[in-house]
Amino acid sequence: MKENKKSLIYTIRETKKEKKRKSSKN
Repeated sequence: MKENKKSLIYTIRETKKEKKRKSSKN
């Protein structure tokens, strides 16, 4: 369960990075 939570947080962080990157591009 702990691993799963960590994975979720990591995914969310990566998603935020992607959004930031896309925002910077536009």
